[in-house]
This record gives sequence, structure tokens and C-alpha cells, in this order.
Amino acid sequence: LFEVFLNVIEWGPGVLGIGEAAHWYFGKPASQVTEEEAVWLASIIPSPKRFAAWFDADGNLVRSDLHLRVVWQVMQNRGIALPADTTQTLPRVRITGAARGYLRAQPTFADSTANTETETWEE
Repeated sequence: LFEVFLNVIEWGPGVLGIGEAAHWYFGKPASQVTEEEAVWLASIIPSPKRFAAWFDADGNLVRSDLHLRVVWQVMQNRGIALPADTTQTLPRVRITGAARGYLRAQPTFADSTANTETETWEE
């Protein structure tokens, strides 16, 4: 049942299923995503439309939300996704697939009133 769920939910604009999501975000098959990339993918299920606000223009993860922190902590507590540096607070995730086209430069101080939690693609 969980496998069916992962393969029918929307992970991006017209991106259905974990296989397409792995290609769209990381440019590789789902079987090749890292533990850290898998943790990040699991964390975006509640609202994948907001992913772009978490990355810089180069595709590097620069911030997280509650879902990512909870999933990351549970995985670490279970010994499943421990980074080499155990002081690390964010997984090392870099968008390299087609999703990178949705990333934008982070707001500058002058843009600090911008809402970074906006939707990133149209329904």
C-alpha cells in the first residue's frame, strides 16, 4: 500500500511517483538516491510545492522546515541516515535535475519582506 502511495502522489509539476521525483530533483533513478536525498524526499510529501524556498540558486539545501527536521531526527535516532559528521543539522542535498529550473536566488535584505513559503508551480 505504501509503495502504491509513493507512486501516485504528486512530487512536482506533473511529476507522479518516486521514480519520476528522483529524476526531476536529482537527475537519477530512485534506486540511486542517497540516504540524505531520500530523507529530504520523504519530508516534502506534505507540500512539495514549497521546495524551492529551501534551496539557493545553485541547488544547495540551505534551510529546512519542521517535516525535514522530524524525518531527519527519526532516521538518525534509528541509525538509518547518520551523516559522517554527526553535528550536521541538515542533510547534504543538492538539486541537480530539472527541478533546478524552479530555484531562484534567495531574497536579499531589501527583499526580506518577500514570502519564501509561496507556491512554486501552478496546479
